Amino acid sequence: MLRANRLHRHSSHGRLLFVLPALFLALSACEPEAPDPEAPDPEAHIDRLKSIDERNRKPAVEQLAAMGNQIVPRLIVEMSSSYTQVRFEVAHLLGRSRDPRAVPILIQALGDQSANVAQTAAWALGSIRSPAAVPALLAYTADVSPGVRHQVAWALGACHGDSLTPALADSAHRAVLQALTDPRAEVRQGALLGIRELGLRGAVDQVIELATDDSPEVRYLVVQLLEQLQNGGYRQTVGDLPEATRAGIVDALIGLLDDTDHASIRTPAIRALGRSRDERAVAPLMRLRDSGAQEDRAGAAQALTWLQNSLAEPE
Repeated sequence: MLRANRLHRHSSHGRLLFVLPALFLALSACEPEAPDPEAPDPEAHIDRLKSIDERNRKPAVEQLAAMGNQIVPRLIVEMSSSYTQVRFEVAHLLGRSRDPRAVPILIQALGDQSANVAQTAAWALGSIRSPAAVPALLAYTADVSPGVRHQVAWALGACHGDSLTPALADSAHRAVLQALTDPRAEVRQGALLGIRELGLRGAVDQVIELATDDSPEVRYLVVQLLEQLQNGGYRQTVGDLPEATRAGIVDALIGLLDDTDHASIRTPAIRALGRSRDERAVAPLMRLRDSGAQEDRAGAAQALTWLQNSLAEPE
């Protein structure tokens, strides 16, 4: 524009006639483009988030999710909505987006007056896995809402990263370990998910103890972790386990075979015992093979074969 004006001031009448059309084209290029009629318009769907009818609201949520991260700025604005239901759904959408631009508004939402919104914000921060969220999450480890504590315990593990200072990383780790002893089962579940993210560092004995937890959901998570430990998982963070700890894992797995109500707990315990190289597992596996529930017999027979073959091998 400035260059065109300079040409205007110093040109003859003939050059002026040449410059003006070019100047007009340049000015036209600076005008804002007309909206793309093919671009997705989130407004109607956002308005439907206010509906108390889930049959109306859920399709709107999926339509918004399908629009991708291009609508994240618009969703961030909507986190200030006066409608609790809108804030809840938008926090969930932001978590699904995994877009780091949402981290500041989600940190703010940890203090939302609605526990549902606050715990969804914690979940969303964990989904984005932003270490920047850790200091804010630590402030909510003792929140009155068990749902918030559950999501915070998991998110502290998910957001853990090398960029954290040692002091902050240790604080997050301690908070997750502490949550393993929370009186509410759902918080213990969140802590198990969080400590899994942290690689079980310093938590193996506590995980073994939780094999007798009253909550089947807790026991289900425990048996998954014990099976992974039995198969050599988490070695980078827990190192080589002492013999007493390995024996404790086998004892816990044998105990989980008696969970008569939950095949989803018995099955991984059966598999893990088959890989245990511990002769104490032979008798309980034989019992399941011969007289256990129908869904356990084939798995127990296979695990018993693995175990007996491994015991026959030289150390």
